[in-house]
Amino acid sequence: DQVDVKDCANNEIKKVMVDGCHGSDPCIIHRGKPFTLEALFGANQNTKTAKIEIKASLDGLEIDVPGIDTNACHFVKCPLVKGQQYDIKYTWNVPKIAPKSENVVVTVKLIGDNGVLACAIATHGKIRD
Repeated sequence: DQVDVKDCANNEIKKVMVDGCHGSDPCIIHRGKPFTLEALFGANQNTKTAKIEIKASLDGLEIDVPGIDTNACHFVKCPLVKGQQYDIKYTWNVPKIAPKSENVVVTVKLIGDNGVLACAIATHGKIRD
């Protein structure tokens, strides 16, 4: 379902959907389970490659999310063309050893050959069993 996010680039993000999450309600991320994120965005540049960068802030401590496939071209057809709309769907298995937290902020960036393609910040996350 669609979730509320803050754009952290230039409004390239059109819509973000996360399985089991709604609007501005807290989004529960379960340890040891898959987490699926889908985003509709407009490319702000021509790029042959794209990289995914995911950071999480757990109670104020920012970390790079481990174990992700950073090659966005595995999830959206590259090359990307400036002005075109794209839909990217990404599933990641949350490690069982991820710390529990009631205050999770997730920042997801797509980075192209010429800098940030799209960026979204989700502020309503919780990590639980």
